[in-house]
Amino acid sequence: MYCEHCGKENSDNAKFCRYCGNEIGKKQTASSTSRKVKLLLCVLVVGIGLGAIGYKFLPGVLSGGFGIAEHETPQFNPNYLAEVETYEEETEEVETETAQETTGEVETETVRATTEETEAETAQNANKKNENASLTAVKSVSTWHSVTEVYNPTVDTVIKDGKEGLYNFYTTAAVGTGTGKSDGVVTAEAGYGFVAKVLNNDEIKITCYNNTIEAVSPKTVTAESQYGDKASALQATKSISGYGKFANGFGHVTVEFSTGKSLTVAVYKENDKLYVCNVAKAAASAENFVRYRENTQKFMDEHGIKPENSLSTNPIYYPIVPQNKGENVDVEYWLAKADEITDDSWTNAHKVIAIYDYITDNIAYDNWVLGEDAHSRTFYYNDFTGAYFTSKTKVGVCEDVSQIFAIMCREEEIPAVIMANGEHAWNLVYISDYGRWVTYDATFDLKNACYNEDCTKWTVKTGIKYQHIDKDARFTEIEYIGVGNAEDMKKYGIPLYPK
Repeated sequence: MYCEHCGKENSDNAKFCRYCGNEIGKKQTASSTSRKVKLLLCVLVVGIGLGAIGYKFLPGVLSGGFGIAEHETPQFNPNYLAEVETYEEETEEVETETAQETTGEVETETVRATTEETEAETAQNANKKNENASLTAVKSVSTWHSVTEVYNPTVDTVIKDGKEGLYNFYTTAAVGTGTGKSDGVVTAEAGYGFVAKVLNNDEIKITCYNNTIEAVSPKTVTAESQYGDKASALQATKSISGYGKFANGFGHVTVEFSTGKSLTVAVYKENDKLYVCNVAKAAASAENFVRYRENTQKFMDEHGIKPENSLSTNPIYYPIVPQNKGENVDVEYWLAKADEITDDSWTNAHKVIAIYDYITDNIAYDNWVLGEDAHSRTFYYNDFTGAYFTSKTKVGVCEDVSQIFAIMCREEEIPAVIMANGEHAWNLVYISDYGRWVTYDATFDLKNACYNEDCTKWTVKTGIKYQHIDKDARFTEIEYIGVGNAEDMKKYGIPLYPK
């Protein structure tokens, strides 16, 4: 507001001019609060300067340092100081409000920015969690075995530690532990462990099993990518997804059990396909196991071996037995024994292991009859009345053991067949719990041996292999699978001795 008398600018609320003391009638509004502040500072500076000049040259000095001309009569405005103080307070309030508004805006922007950062960080953490859970390949410190890939890698040409190949188990692999064997890849779910099964190009299903009488349970199921990303779960059955999201590479699944044992299987992705593979330490046995599985499946497909035609419990008569010798069989004994040692509430996998354990505990391997170059004691003594059947002697060779194992499984409605070549016989059993054929070789795991004509004299066997498929050609040179008696085999068009 400008004084109409002296033309000086005063505060907007001033009634009297601070310079001449006259009543102010003319108003002019400052454009902004900031201008008010600047004008106030200018007024103060000018006032101080004029006060100093007035102190030296003017006869009158007002309280506050503002002088008036000598020829003018001083007309002191008693309300002036109050008005100045009011103006300064208002200015301070305006400055405070402006600062508060500015601070508020800054705080709002800060809060908004912080919120956005928090949301971004939360989203990032969620993404990171999802990536870890889905095994997305985000590079970090790796705990995976060092891997060197070769040109155009496949499951058979990938090189791992120690120049060992990575062998594909064809969608399913069993790993486990048991008495008398090292931990790792196994051909059958004997003791306890887990089965890894490829469901599609993105998922692996982990199913833990325990076929022992001990309370063994899984503590952790950990899936890890080659870059160290992990996803864990405390579940006996766990489907782990996310493999489809990373490029060709490796991962592995490890299950730790309550016994302190830890078992691992590898996962390999190539061209949008997933494979269950061995880990480096199991490469040697894995190679032969894979070849064995390939040959077995090929043989079964060629001869129409299926679960539904592998259930007969009728006596299996072989042409090598002279029909005029009054042949007898002990099938009924083993069928009754199967019912005795199993329970209807058990899973098929549990029943099979119960049968397996009974055979390995209660039958001794007959080394004596082999030393006599005989087929069996029945043939050695030329007695087919049943007096020298395994149900009486409790000794036998691989042919006896595999037949007993098959007939006992079938009694429990579990499909089973006998596999053989010129040197050995063993079993394939269809486990519905897993939806696949599983290899069992009870002969290898018989805990006792007989080296005497006296069948009651047993020696504890050493070097039990317990479910291992060794690097032995006899397992890949399959010559025969027995699925039932001769009439059953004719019915299904399966040669009795397929070549």
